[in-house]
Amino acid sequence: MKRALPWLIGVGCLGVAAAVLWRNPAQREVTATAETSAAPAQPSPGPSGTTQPSAPQAATTGEEKIAHTFPDDATMQQFLQLWQQRQAGVVRITVLQSYLNEEQGRLTTLNQQLSTDYAMDVAKSYKLDDQQRVLIEIPAPPAPAPPSPPAPAGQ
Repeated sequence: MKRALPWLIGVGCLGVAAAVLWRNPAQREVTATAETSAAPAQPSPGPSGTTQPSAPQAATTGEEKIAHTFPDDATMQQFLQLWQQRQAGVVRITVLQSYLNEEQGRLTTLNQQLSTDYAMDVAKSYKLDDQQRVLIEIPAPPAPAPPSPPAPAGQ
């Protein structure tokens, strides 16, 4: 968890920076101006009314490839909300994965200690008799018998 924390903070900061950047109208105008001057072709409207990039615009412009052009701010804000939700989900999953890995490491350490110190097989069940101060292995329950075929209903 300690190793993943700086990475998670970096991803979170990157998401916040992207949100601030896209919400700042002056920066959007500079970005839009740079994109339109680099790719003068107009996008063609898509089947659902959203704007899709045309073939010349989809080509690389300098070092950047334009993946999508937004027709208005409302559409861009909708995309931004979806992207932020996605990023938040990715961060939550990463935190949970890190926590899972940490707990699995602890469990492995505990299992090794139980095995070496108390000669226990962690796959088996035990009970502690505290009056006699002994650990008693509980036998595994017998495997269930396979179900018998049903008797014919007419006989």
